[in-house]
Amino acid sequence: MDFLKSLMLYMSLTFAGSMQAAPTPEVTPVPTAPPAVVETIAPTEEPMAAVTAVLPTVQVTQAPTIPPQPTITPNTGYRNVKQGQRGDDVKKLQLRLIELGYLEEGSADGAFGNQTRRAVIAFQQANGLGADGVAGDTTQTHLYENPDVKYNPAKATPTPEPTATPEPTATPEVTATPDVTATPEATIAPPAEVPAETAAPAALPDQPALPVAEADLEREWLWNASIVYNDGGAPLAALRQEDGVTVTSSPRVYRLSDGRLQLSLSDLAAAIEGWDVTVDGNLISLNASGYVVTVMRISGMYSCMVDGQSLALTPGDVAITEGDPCVTTDFLQKALGAETIWDAEENALIMRVQPKNLAQAAD
Repeated sequence: MDFLKSLMLYMSLTFAGSMQAAPTPEVTPVPTAPPAVVETIAPTEEPMAAVTAVLPTVQVTQAPTIPPQPTITPNTGYRNVKQGQRGDDVKKLQLRLIELGYLEEGSADGAFGNQTRRAVIAFQQANGLGADGVAGDTTQTHLYENPDVKYNPAKATPTPEPTATPEPTATPEVTATPDVTATPEATIAPPAEVPAETAAPAALPDQPALPVAEADLEREWLWNASIVYNDGGAPLAALRQEDGVTVTSSPRVYRLSDGRLQLSLSDLAAAIEGWDVTVDGNLISLNASGYVVTVMRISGMYSCMVDGQSLALTPGDVAITEGDPCVTTDFLQKALGAETIWDAEENALIMRVQPKNLAQAAD
């Protein structure tokens, strides 16, 4: 019994000693929030104030209110006018484009070519329209009916030039003006009259014009040129014989070495209804639009009569080449009152001849 007690006491003492000799186990620290994060922001500081201090101040200006642009309802009564067309609608379009500064003066020939198409595109772009080069109902409504239509921005609006005002230095000095009271009235001589015998003689209607000599001019055949007559749209076509074969082509157009255009009268008569020309040796007879024109060549000299009245000619106005009578556009203007316009862009001659009875009624 004592032995057991002693043994139990010994084991107790041994266990207690081992517990004292063993190292104390480390305690795992519990993670806590870093105190630095809490201390960097003062309790009284506002976050938005810090942001405001960093960002620059931007002043926002309210955009002005733009009133809505007035819209124009297209007038569906207009017909499309586009490249390749000819006639009064084209000429009306060209005249309006000239008025607004998109075409040059004198280019209203009634033929819708590349130049007119570029002008239509420029107008459409300046007025906020679809720029396709076709004058449709929308384009023509703006062109003819829009009171706020835009002129060509590439050209300044016509305004009186400041230089038109006379400069002060241009005003004659008072001292330079002669004293009117000091000059006797008798010294003011009337304008001298030109004596009748030295004055240039005026051409009288009943005075026959002198014949003109045949001009020695070279000419070039414009083989790809065409003629449009009285806004007919399609170019004239004439039937003629070439090497024994009948061909259909445009009336022949020539350019003389002095720049004038010359036309074949035979081709014009074959292409224009109501025109008739005959050549009998050195005599050319033309019936056209109610006019009777007679041209005679004697010893290389040409003379002309229109409805019994003598017509003054210019050298080169008339020529008979290989039996073909040819006249210049200047001759047609003088003899028939024709209007001729050369469209270099389309290589076409626009020719208009008013019948004699209508021309006399207009006069």
